[in-house]
Amino acid sequence: MRWDELLTIIAWIGPFVFAVMFLPLEKWFPRLRSASRAHARTIIIFCIGVTTLISLFLFSVFFQEHIVDAAYRVHLFDFAKLPIPVWLNFILCFLLIDFATYVIHFAEHKLSFLWRLHRVHHADFSVTSTTGLLHHPLETILTFVFLLCAYVIFGIPVVVIIVYGALTALHSILSHSNIRYPKILNSYLKYLIVTPDIHRTHHSIVPREGNSNFGQILPIWDHIFGTFIERPQNGFAAIKMGLPDGDKMKQWSFKSLLYMPFSKNE
Repeated sequence: MRWDELLTIIAWIGPFVFAVMFLPLEKWFPRLRSASRAHARTIIIFCIGVTTLISLFLFSVFFQEHIVDAAYRVHLFDFAKLPIPVWLNFILCFLLIDFATYVIHFAEHKLSFLWRLHRVHHADFSVTSTTGLLHHPLETILTFVFLLCAYVIFGIPVVVIIVYGALTALHSILSHSNIRYPKILNSYLKYLIVTPDIHRTHHSIVPREGNSNFGQILPIWDHIFGTFIERPQNGFAAIKMGLPDGDKMKQWSFKSLLYMPFSKNE
């Protein structure tokens, strides 16, 4: 099996495997003991994740080629042909993709029609590794279309796209994980990657905290644009995650999560 095929497989099914691996660790070494490990919740989230995965796969099979053709008509630049060392080109393009995901995430919190889709992810009041699988199919498809167009328009090398896709798929599970780890580790990692504590703050129901830390893998964009908050104001022991009372779901179920974007009260 070629390396690109392996990384592609990791990007598609890796998050599910990673989430399962984290389940016992979250039970034995929880960061927050209040986090729910209810089997029903976990099963529902996995079902949403599988539905999203299948939806994205079918969409890419039927529409990816047409999207690429349309985007190529407005092709603006070709990063793949820059006269710079390969390693520098890789870093530059990696940063560009990560910045694009920051912009998407920021927009999802600021534009109402995108927030209606993204709030499904924030509906989880007990953030754990499986929360990384909780995304509405339409949100994932829209993100896919935006990034695919950006890749084509700016000529991003395929190798960077594949590597970033695999890394962000696994990191999404890690950043939502409820695992206790040495504080000294976080004190160093918080400058390099989005750690679970940093992203846990983003899931706070406090508006200022919930509208912070939009970075996908790198926290640099939050530092640059002033959207970085290291920890909740009242500490992690008192943090409340999920949606505000007026936005909460009436019932936590597979059907409710899928219909949530289309119902004002769901």
